[in-house]
Amino acid sequence: MTLIENLRSELQDYATDFCKTEIINFAEIPSGSNLTTGEKFRFKVKVSNESHLNMEDVKIKVSGTMYADVSVDKNDPDFDNYIISNKFNLSAHQSYTTAYYYGKAKRVTLRGAAKTIVQAKIHNWDANLEHLLDYHSYSGDFEGKLVKAIARD
Repeated sequence: MTLIENLRSELQDYATDFCKTEIINFAEIPSGSNLTTGEKFRFKVKVSNESHLNMEDVKIKVSGTMYADVSVDKNDPDFDNYIISNKFNLSAHQSYTTAYYYGKAKRVTLRGAAKTIVQAKIHNWDANLEHLLDYHSYSGDFEGKLVKAIARD
C-alpha cells in the first residue's frame, strides 16, 4: 500500500477507532419507570475526539429504532426515524455535547432486557491535519550539550 492509501484507510475508520459517541442526560418526560407508547423523552449526544486530528464540519446522525422516533423539537408532531445534526468543529483531544434531542416511544420499551431505544454516530466530517503537523513537530531530547567538570572558584 502507498502512503496515501494508508492515510485514506486510517481516515475512513477514524470516527469509530478514535472517537467515542455516547447518549447522555437521558430523562423521561414526565419522569417514570417505563416508557409507554407515545411518551416522550430527551437526551444529548456527546462525541469525544480521542486522537490527533482536528475534525471539521462534523455532523452526527441520531437514529430511532423500532422502539422510538427522534426529533430536535419536543413539540414536533412528526418525529422521524433519524435526524442529522448541524455542523460543528471538534479539535483533537476535545469533546462536544449537543443540545437536547427528543424521542417518542413507539411501544413500551423498558420491559425485561435492556433495548436500544435511540443511537448516534458520526455521520460525516472533514479532516484537518493542523494539530498533528503543527503541535507534534517538536524536537526530541536535548542533543547539543556542554559537558565539563565544574570546579569551585
